[in-house]
Amino acid sequence: MNNVFALLPIALSGLLTLFALPSFAQSPEQILAPLKKELGRALRELRYEGYPRPYFISLRVNQDASADLGFRDGEIVFKNHNEEWNFYPEVRVGNHDFDQTPDSWVGSSAEWPVSFPSSENLTRHYVWNALDETYKDACRLFYEKKAQRAAEGIPDYVTDDFSQEKKTASAVALKNKPRDLSWESLENTYGKTLAEISKTSSADPKIYRFLIKFGWRRSSTYILTSEGSEVSYDRDHGEVYLSLYGRSQKGLPLHLTQTVSVNDSQDLPDRAALVETIGLMKKNFSRLYSSPQAQSAMAPCILDPSASAELFLAFISRLEGERQRDPEESQAFRNKINHPVLPDFLTVRDAPLMKKFGSVKLLGHYLFDEQAVGAQDVILVDNGILKNFLLSRRPVKNLLPFSNGHGRAASGQSPHARAANVLVESSKTFSGKELRRLLLDEVRRQNLPFGVIVEGIETVRQEDKTGSHQTFRAAARLLTLVYPDGRQELVHNGEIVGTPINLMQSIAAAGDDAAVHNALVGGPGGKIPTAVIAPSILISQIEIQKGSARPTRLPILKSPLEEKD
Repeated sequence: MNNVFALLPIALSGLLTLFALPSFAQSPEQILAPLKKELGRALRELRYEGYPRPYFISLRVNQDASADLGFRDGEIVFKNHNEEWNFYPEVRVGNHDFDQTPDSWVGSSAEWPVSFPSSENLTRHYVWNALDETYKDACRLFYEKKAQRAAEGIPDYVTDDFSQEKKTASAVALKNKPRDLSWESLENTYGKTLAEISKTSSADPKIYRFLIKFGWRRSSTYILTSEGSEVSYDRDHGEVYLSLYGRSQKGLPLHLTQTVSVNDSQDLPDRAALVETIGLMKKNFSRLYSSPQAQSAMAPCILDPSASAELFLAFISRLEGERQRDPEESQAFRNKINHPVLPDFLTVRDAPLMKKFGSVKLLGHYLFDEQAVGAQDVILVDNGILKNFLLSRRPVKNLLPFSNGHGRAASGQSPHARAANVLVESSKTFSGKELRRLLLDEVRRQNLPFGVIVEGIETVRQEDKTGSHQTFRAAARLLTLVYPDGRQELVHNGEIVGTPINLMQSIAAAGDDAAVHNALVGGPGGKIPTAVIAPSILISQIEIQKGSARPTRLPILKSPLEEKD
């Protein structure tokens, strides 16, 4: 169970007062006013003689407040409270067909200082300087790209550099929540509970470190474009992270984690849920402590919903529009539109407009992306056939030359096509008992010694560049060998590995247990709130390999926790 506490309601009466202190009192009008003046001035006058004029300008401001607390052994080990503004200017020169955007482009970050609201002229000064430097850099890249095309020719994947979209004139009503998140408030409410739990959870001689982290972030985004779009919106994100570390009987590292990500404080786990989750983590640690190490093998495999979600995230990342244009990307699915990429019983769509799955709020919900384009639900794979890519305003050849509202970015990052709420649907599903029967059928059919069940993923590594191995590699949280006679054996330090095309086409069946996996997912554009709703899946064959860790000698002396009073 990867998120055993993700669905449990909070029962802390004081938590609703977590964010009670006022801050960031400016209205959207006050924030946008200096931006509008400098945007208008730049459109009229920003140009060097003999150099291209800007054809598009976008200004994005993020107003962020965050607070983080860490607990170990009943004590606070760190506490951070931060309020900041992030400003991301974009200036495009040339035209929609050809501008300065490099062919190998995965975005960039910008850390321009802005000052709100000490002085409108001071704010305009910062924006003026940022636009000036961004324009000069755009001109440089424009001519470098022209020179590259002259030397190398036009790549076969090239189409327009920037889509033409309708104006979005919608000032989304902000929630008018106070922006301040003080660590004092956190410490006095939720923090007390977490501190107490961390103290009782560390009293185990085999566990070397046990850490609980809790953080909350509020972000208000304001976007203004030269096309007349004007968008403002709020987003919240909170996370509880549990981490347990020790070593196995043979000295190999054992690291178990659990994370819950939410966008509403009402959904944070309460004391009972946390205690239950930690109890399960400690139980699993004890089982892994004396288990044998995983050995390399090929086997049919069941991935539980959380492990399945990680595999589909890796698959979806290869359907991002920018990756189809980048010559340094593997582009495994670029020429697969209207071709099968999954079994015909699977459909995959991305639904940013979807708020909930059952009773669970989805972290990837939004109305507008960071390019001021309205969010759109997109069918990516229809009954196994690839139909579309995730698209920002960077078009993909042979598709409609428009964004489908997936140009996403963290504060201070440039937008990139990214997933929101990925929904994996199967036209035929099986119960858990039936999936295990199918697993053993595959074991016998392939004349293999065992099948494998993976419950949860600790870490994922994948490569998607030309010249690399282009594989999906994931460290299993719990990896169980299932023998034909029904016997089961837990092993530790095991990884599953494979190539994306082979793994996706080796899916043989799906369960009836679709569950939500909410998380902040890293990639181009930064860490993005994302949800995956996926069932357990049966893969007909997957490779198991040893993890890279090396054993070390266990402690010479006994832990003081083992001493009797």
